[in-house]
Amino acid sequence: MVATFGLMLLFFVLVPLALLVVLGVVVSRRKVDPVQPAAGPPPPSIDQRTAGLERSRSRYREERSRILGMIEGGTVTPEEADRLFATLDRETSTMACPYCGGDVRIEAIRCKHCKRNLVEGMDQPRRLRRSNDRMLAGVCGGLAEYTGIDPTLLRLLVVFVVLVSGIVTGLVAYLVAALVIPNAE
Repeated sequence: MVATFGLMLLFFVLVPLALLVVLGVVVSRRKVDPVQPAAGPPPPSIDQRTAGLERSRSRYREERSRILGMIEGGTVTPEEADRLFATLDRETSTMACPYCGGDVRIEAIRCKHCKRNLVEGMDQPRRLRRSNDRMLAGVCGGLAEYTGIDPTLLRLLVVFVVLVSGIVTGLVAYLVAALVIPNAE
């Protein structure tokens, strides 16, 4: 009887606790913040960015009126004007990321390629949220986004911990997490 209780204690309490401690150590040792720039110029301030956007809009209006004048004057055909408008749109609506060189919209706050901030002071703290990448309630997806672990690996680990710790205990813990962790916007 005592041996059976000892085995149950080992498998249902100590093994899951040890797995969670190991997971915590692995997660805490990971470097997960790709948002912070490692090198490169500092991002411009909001005032500098606003002035740059206004210059771009002004240039767009001037060039558009010049192209329209060329159409009315008959110096370009409508097909050539379409190509000029496409080039103008591309040049005035995108910019190169100062960190990775990828094309991003000029209004962008964060680069879609390297995920670095393009405007000073626009850093947002990481928050634990349930993910839209969900299988059930989004708990594992949210934990994966927060810690930087692959969601599939985290889901497999949670399934293993639930099976080892007892299905009822694991399901109750998952349901509590689904109720406590807020949903992603």
